[in-house]
Amino acid sequence: MTVADRIKLRRNFLGLSQSELAKKASYSDKTAISKIENAGNDITMKQVRRLAKALEVTPEYLMGWDSIAEYVYESYSEGNTTSEISSEDHELLDRYHNISPETRNSIDLLIEADLRKRGLLD
Repeated sequence: MTVADRIKLRRNFLGLSQSELAKKASYSDKTAISKIENAGNDITMKQVRRLAKALEVTPEYLMGWDSIAEYVYESYSEGNTTSEISSEDHELLDRYHNISPETRNSIDLLIEADLRKRGLLD
């Protein structure tokens, strides 16, 4: 998944249009966001930090240094208290952290494919 994919995924998750994200990230209009989302990995770290703040994620997530599985889990649990999140979900994330990097990558690819199937990624 590219930086652009992560930006678009998070923007869609938050229900933001390109115009709304542009405003939130202090860009002049949606054209800038459209160009960034279509640029793949061709954006500066300054842009990454700016967009990460607007999208309420870390720059590490946008760069792909954090796992998509962790952000799917965190997105699911946003707004829930710890007691509302099932022990099974906590156990799954703990198990995810304890598997090999290769297996985590495979899981991330499956999640990415599912997100594409649901139309959350192009």
